[in-house]
Formats: sequence, structure tokens, C-alpha cells
Amino acid sequence: MAVTSFASIQSDTRTEILGRVLPPLYRKYRLLPMLNASSIDGEPSGKRSIPRRDAIAAAYPDVEGAEPGPGVAIPYDTAIELTPVGMIQRVPLTMKAIRRINPGLTRDAAIAALESGSAESIPLMAHAYELSIDAHLRAAEIAALTLESSLSRSVGTANTVLSAAVLLDAMTTYRAGDVADSVDGAPSNDDLVFVLDAIGVGQMMNILQTGTGTGLAALWGNASADVSVGTTLDPVSGASNTWGGIPIVAADSALQIKDVNTRYGMLIARGSGETGAPGSTRGFAEFCEGHPLTVEFERSKLSDVVDVISRWEFVVGEHTDLHGLRVRYKLTLT
Repeated sequence: MAVTSFASIQSDTRTEILGRVLPPLYRKYRLLPMLNASSIDGEPSGKRSIPRRDAIAAAYPDVEGAEPGPGVAIPYDTAIELTPVGMIQRVPLTMKAIRRINPGLTRDAAIAALESGSAESIPLMAHAYELSIDAHLRAAEIAALTLESSLSRSVGTANTVLSAAVLLDAMTTYRAGDVADSVDGAPSNDDLVFVLDAIGVGQMMNILQTGTGTGLAALWGNASADVSVGTTLDPVSGASNTWGGIPIVAADSALQIKDVNTRYGMLIARGSGETGAPGSTRGFAEFCEGHPLTVEFERSKLSDVVDVISRWEFVVGEHTDLHGLRVRYKLTLT
């Protein structure tokens, strides 16, 4: 993700700021790094168009002495169109707040640091970048999690604790593909990830520890229970070990889609690169950037406030229903 600033910030200062801010922020948002990513900055259409090609029928016997049939042109369905939407966040900082961030810094020195973009502004700038970037990443993660509602297939039952059987059902249902469609058949991407949350992971740990609920869970119902499904959280990827060879990623419970008694997780295919580009893998959704995140600073001498104004243009859209399904489980731990 490119980030620019229209303040007079020296490039080495900006690099240090981003080095401090971005890694911990990305650890908060689990789903975004697993989406295909593209940018249409500078393109005139303002839309990202992704061709959607259907499969052709299976080959048929070659009859000696007879010409094959007319053949079938590669069939294309309606293209997927993604239109980025501009997002904005404003964080007003008073000069008094700025001086609290920089203990011992005088007011004149704080103003001079802001106007020059010198190294003295790093603590202030890091704080401002963190607030601004976090607001935009949160909006993008919510948009990605909301795609759960567009997935037609689902497993699990509303207001019911998650079980090993439900996760097994999810794996089987995903890999079976669209059994009603003889053309599409099974999905093309099998690089899968469970997107749950801390409550969902906790429900699985509880089943393993108590050894109740299903025959599979009973295998762990002893003093040497393997509950690593929730105890080896990777701080970078967010993966809490695996289930059936599939990583489990715990999304932010506050951002996860839910209703009065049910949470909605997902089993999705992980995407990489720009969809359709050489070497890329099509996942269940794509993050398309209209223009990079920009952070601007504007100081009002009358109000004695520095406005941190950030803008980002993006959209998140589903690629194919075959590359994901929803997982329903209870809102509370038990």
C-alpha cells in the first residue's frame, strides 16, 4: 500500500514513520492481506473490470473418419465490475495535544517541526498516521467481512456452538463445488483459510478440552489434549494453527458480521496478486484501489489546531461464489 503526504515531510522521516505504524496495524486486520489486490489509479474508466470466463464442456470421443463438431467458443459471462469509492477521515489535533505527545517540546519548536518535517516531528507524525491509516484499514476490513452476506452456501446453525463437524462440513461443501452445475463443478482454488474470530476459536478449544459434542472431539478429551488450535496465534498472519490442514484466522470480533445471536465466519480461498495477471491466484474477493491513501496536514493559526486529513479510494468485491462459504456459530462462547 502506497502512502503519500502533502506536508513538507522529508522522505527518510516518512519511511521511519511508516516502519513504526504499518506492521502493528496490519496485524489487527486479518482478511485484507488474503484478497487479490489491484489499482486503477490514473485509468480513465474509474472502474475495474474483471473478465469472468465459464468452463467449457468435457471433451468427447474422436470418431475415426469423421470431422469433429463445430466446437464451442470460450464462453464469457458478464464481467465483474468494481467501482472504488472515496473515503475520508479527519483527525483534529490541538497544539496542546501535540505537545503532550512530545514531552519537553515547546510550542514554537512543535510548530517549527511541523512546518519543516524534521526528525523532531516523528512522534507526532507517527501518531497522526496511525490514527488515519487505522480508520481506513478498519473500513476496508469491514467491507471485506461484509462480503459474507453475498455467499450463497453456508454451514452451521444459528445460535449454535461451533463444532468439529461444522468445520468438516465446510471443507467438504467447499470442495464439492456447485454440484448443481455440471459446467463449473469444483472450485479452482484450494488454498483455503477459515476466517472466524476469538469466540469461534474459543468454542473449538472448549470442545477439544471437554471432549464432548462429537466423536472427533472425544479423541482429545483426555489429559494430553491437543488444544493448539487456539494457543499458537501467529502475530503476523493471525493464524491460530490449523484445522484439517486449513489455517484458522481470528478476525476482530468487533468488526465481524453478526446478528442478535449468531456470528458469521467464512471458509474462503486465499487470493494473491492482481486477478488475471501472470502468476496470480484468484481468491474469493479483490481489493481494488482507486487512488493510494494520502495524508495531508493543515494547521489553522486561528483555531490552533492541526487537521490530519486522510483520503483513500477503494472497493472490495467478490470474484466467484465458488471460492467461499459462510460459517454460522453462536454469538457467545458457550
